[in-house]
Amino acid sequence: MKPPEIRILPDDVANKIAAGEVVERPASVVKELLENSVDAGATRIDVEFKHGGKTFIKVLDNGCGMTRQQALMSLEQHATSKIANPDDLFKISSYGFRGEAVPSIASVSKFRLRTRPEGEAFGTQIDAYAGKILSVKECGMARGTEILVENLFAGVPARRKFLKGDGVEAGHIARLCRLYALALPRLSITLMENSKTLFRSEGGLGVVARVAKIFGGAAAENLVELKASERNGMRVSGAILSPGESFATSRNICFFINGRPVECRAAYSAVKEAYSQFVPKGRFAGAFLFLELDPASVDVNVHPAKREVRLKNEFAVREFLTGAISERLGAFSLSEPFGAPREAFGGAAESSGRFGGPPEFGERFESAPPPRAVLDRTAESLVPSGPARGVCEPSAALDAPPRAAPKFLPPRAALRRPRRNGKRARPALRSVGLAVRRLRGPQVRASRRPSRSP
Repeated sequence: MKPPEIRILPDDVANKIAAGEVVERPASVVKELLENSVDAGATRIDVEFKHGGKTFIKVLDNGCGMTRQQALMSLEQHATSKIANPDDLFKISSYGFRGEAVPSIASVSKFRLRTRPEGEAFGTQIDAYAGKILSVKECGMARGTEILVENLFAGVPARRKFLKGDGVEAGHIARLCRLYALALPRLSITLMENSKTLFRSEGGLGVVARVAKIFGGAAAENLVELKASERNGMRVSGAILSPGESFATSRNICFFINGRPVECRAAYSAVKEAYSQFVPKGRFAGAFLFLELDPASVDVNVHPAKREVRLKNEFAVREFLTGAISERLGAFSLSEPFGAPREAFGGAAESSGRFGGPPEFGERFESAPPPRAVLDRTAESLVPSGPARGVCEPSAALDAPPRAAPKFLPPRAALRRPRRNGKRARPALRSVGLAVRRLRGPQVRASRRPSRSP
């Protein structure tokens, strides 16, 4: 066999491969651009998208902006201002650092970049398509950066056909923006879909109030605040679900490590272990935890999309989180009971006279004591005529004419005569007869039906 030829890929092919790792869906584009705006020192970010982000995504911020030369440099592969030497990879404190996001996005879409720094009279506008720069010109705008992405994956139809529906993709974008709005309380994020505002975050609110504002009242209804706890350089705060409550899914378990929303197996295991005695099997707890660690002990460069992180000492972090959550749950259980004490059987209801009269149709004796008149009439039917030794005089309730027993109407399904092998079978009235005997009392005896000959 002849050895295959090894060749260097062209720049456009290499950019598309890199885009496949960084840009998975429209939410990935919003994530990368949002992180760049945060690193630029923005305090207000406006995100707008249409058709699930497939045809239109715009991110506008009021950050520091870029000069003309910096804007052109940002479209080059591996061009970044976050790191300068290999040691910086082990103490990353910024959100972006690889320098792949902007050129990767520009290589698979119709791309426009508009930016102006402080002190410049005019800004810079760069138009690109499929990774190729079409025009560079001056523009007028306020300080900050605006990036417009249209027709995502238009030149890569194989990637576009794997996208989900507009509603699914819009849901991913909305959840991503909500997570960053919760992680960064100083930041004001406005999310718009098809020119309609979905939500707008506000600063100066507590953790529980922010969760209610961003995720809705249902997610924050039973949350309690977890006060800050520190140990060995680790600090955790946030909000957790009160004991006795649970959710059907694990979507309300969110972790923010050094202000970055990530997935962490050690933190998830800690929450699951702390709630093992409070959440039934098949249900999930709720927690919004903000964990602050030394950047040197967190490896962010383990996932192409920076969705997961690796901790240097997972066991210590897990033990710290488990202890902090368990301590708060224990204090909450001692200070606030799970619910109000239930009323004793036959208490206020019996004193109000609800069960003083004859039974109504459909009333069950298992949930309330039987009326005295019914008990007396049942006893009268069992006592022989004439005085007997040891039998007291009947009560005054027996003087009243007895009411007819309520009719028991079995369901029509029980009266059906199903066919078995072409023959009519006996009606399934055994359970109905038992119910009739229990309702009318022990004096009613159902006669046994004669068995049919085979």
